[in-house]
Amino acid sequence: MRQYVIKRLLLMIPTLFGVALLVFFLLRVAPGDIVGAGRTKGMTFEQAQALFDKKTDYESHSDIVVEVRGGEADLIGGNVSDSVTKKTLKLDAKGRLRDKKNLSFVVMKKN
Repeated sequence: MRQYVIKRLLLMIPTLFGVALLVFFLLRVAPGDIVGAGRTKGMTFEQAQALFDKKTDYESHSDIVVEVRGGEADLIGGNVSDSVTKKTLKLDAKGRLRDKKNLSFVVMKKN
């Protein structure tokens, strides 16, 4: 029985590694995902990173991805100055956000 438990525990390591690798390669923006960003215009990567690492309150805004097509994702956001807005962000070849004008610091995936 002891050998069986040890064998199963050792088999868990490559299984968890495989799942983590699969999730890493499947991380691309899809409709229903939520994209968060700071409200500061012209934010640098370092400023976005600082917001992501911050443990206290900060001003941010989140939008919902509504459409993804060749190299772009459309997002809808609301409740900023009592309005609803649509913006289009650039994606890289793997479907990840790579828009230098709009630095997003978090993407929450829809399950």
